[in-house]
Amino acid sequence: MNFGDCPYCDKFLGLLPCPDKTPAFAKIKCEHCGKEIWYRFSRVDPQAWRVEDFEKEFEVDDELKTIKEKL
Repeated sequence: MNFGDCPYCDKFLGLLPCPDKTPAFAKIKCEHCGKEIWYRFSRVDPQAWRVEDFEKEFEVDDELKTIKEKL
């Protein structure tokens, strides 16, 4: 399980079930403020980003379903 706070409203995101293979990324919606966030599921270092901050750091290819860190 992962847990943490929303980067927009700072409220608790709740317990998030961790996928079998990590790290893994997903867009999730905060149940408190309703905003979408990018979340990295990890057994070592889970993280949450505001959408605009995530897009500055990572390239998302929806067709290939890949996420790569920008250099």
